[in-house]
Amino acid sequence: ASYIDKNQDLLISTENVLSIIYEPQSLFRVQPVARCTANLPGHTEAILNVSIRPDCLQVASGSGDTTIRLWSTLTQSPSNILKGHK
Repeated sequence: ASYIDKNQDLLISTENVLSIIYEPQSLFRVQPVARCTANLPGHTEAILNVSIRPDCLQVASGSGDTTIRLWSTLTQSPSNILKGHK
């Protein structure tokens, strides 16, 4: 079977094999994490969400215990605790 493309200038066969040549655009190398480098205790339920500021100075973690904790990455301690979030 064959058909004419939408520009009406090329006859394309559905029976032939079309070879596609491609090259990777990017190569990503991911380094494995071998150990935990910090611990941020405080939530009493599972952590459901984590966000990191673009300058990497603060982390926000949201938990099933209805709190959001703002952590300083320099001291690894909570700088603020926001309660009652659902």
